[in-house]
Amino acid sequence: MIIALFITTFALVTCAQFGISWWRAMVANVAENPLSARGHAVTEMANAARDFHALVSLHETCPFATESGQLGFVKGYYRALEALKGFFTSFSPTLSQWAANEMDVCFRYAAVRMDQRLARAHSMMAEMRSY
Repeated sequence: MIIALFITTFALVTCAQFGISWWRAMVANVAENPLSARGHAVTEMANAARDFHALVSLHETCPFATESGQLGFVKGYYRALEALKGFFTSFSPTLSQWAANEMDVCFRYAAVRMDQRLARAHSMMAEMRSY
């Protein structure tokens, strides 16, 4: 019974670790996409202050909010990183820097998603004008 419990626990922890690693890789992959000129212009304001929450607000007010590309998990991850960064600042600058780097990836992810949403909105508006 104990061995079965150990094997099940090990399998669940391993699957969770794989899922988290896969999710972080997907976020990093999207964050590496280039921004268009329109995306640069819109994110420049939030980028100056590295204000993730302002960028998320812009993303949520953009049209077509029901489409995929929501920021729910990324917002939660960013909040957790903010807490960890504050906690690590006092005793581990290395971990604090890691959290800051991860926060930058989250910011870039939100910027790319907002740019993609703006591009979709722009193309749909152009399509509507053609009628």
